[in-house]
Amino acid sequence: FQREVVKSLKSLPGITIIEEESRCERTGYSIDVLIKVHEQVVAVEVDGPYHFVGYSPNGATMLKQRQFFALGNTPLLSIPYWEWNNTTFYSRNNTTTNNNNTTIDDNWCSN
Repeated sequence: FQREVVKSLKSLPGITIIEEESRCERTGYSIDVLIKVHEQVVAVEVDGPYHFVGYSPNGATMLKQRQFFALGNTPLLSIPYWEWNNTTFYSRNNTTTNNNNTTIDDNWCSN
């Protein structure tokens, strides 16, 4: 469902996809999608069922989120699969793409 999320993010006004599967060399963590929302970089994690025990994040997911918050200064948005499955906003089926070739360095993972 990560492809659906990225497609929907691309269709939303004011959002630019910076990079998919971005990896921070310093921490070793990867982020599913980096986006820019009105000049603010936001990390997006698309979390499927393997990230959860019931509706609670599993240990590995909780550790990654905590370390990400402690080590970085970029907001993190987690999109759990059950919330996505219940989403009906217009962009789920919109095919508009954003062709802005914005680039970013590894600052998203630095203090």
